[in-house]
Amino acid sequence: MKTSLCTFLLSLALLAPAFGQLKIAVVDIDKAIEEYYKTAEARIKIDSWTQQVQETIKNEQDRGMAMLDEIQKLQQKARSTPPDDPQADVMKQEFDQKVRAVKSHSEGLEAKKKDLAAKLQKQVSRLNENILLEVCQYVKDYGKEKGFDLVLNQSKTNPGASDVLYAQNATDITAPVVQALNATKSEGKTTPTSN
Repeated sequence: MKTSLCTFLLSLALLAPAFGQLKIAVVDIDKAIEEYYKTAEARIKIDSWTQQVQETIKNEQDRGMAMLDEIQKLQQKARSTPPDDPQADVMKQEFDQKVRAVKSHSEGLEAKKKDLAAKLQKQVSRLNENILLEVCQYVKDYGKEKGFDLVLNQSKTNPGASDVLYAQNATDITAPVVQALNATKSEGKTTPTSN
């Protein structure tokens, strides 16, 4: 993919004199996402969801511990009951029933943990994807509005993931994009504004 992008860019550079000067910009999408106000809001939502999941799991674990306490009390009571006492059989049946209930609860808790973790991951992924799509669309619109022929991702924190390894005479639009994106918070929209 990067090879074909490099070939494309080289072709554009070679053809540029024939078509006039290309206006190229770079943007650090990672930085734009990191500094976008909706990312901070998303982190708050994710923390809240995570806390809810943890509380649900803790409540179920506490319920399981209460069931184990009941079993231990029943076991202690059974030890002090003579084996020929008619209550001994009733206590054994109750003990066996409670052990099955604890085992079932434990298995159910493991399944619930997996289910909650999967749902949480899906919500987090959807939220992150929406932010990425929103930022990318904004960069696209911003690039059009400002008259750029080409806007490339140039990550400064992770150059290996960048589409650009070197750019001469390219305008870095990361800061104005972040500023404009964050200005949309008070405006309630996510479209470029003149800067």
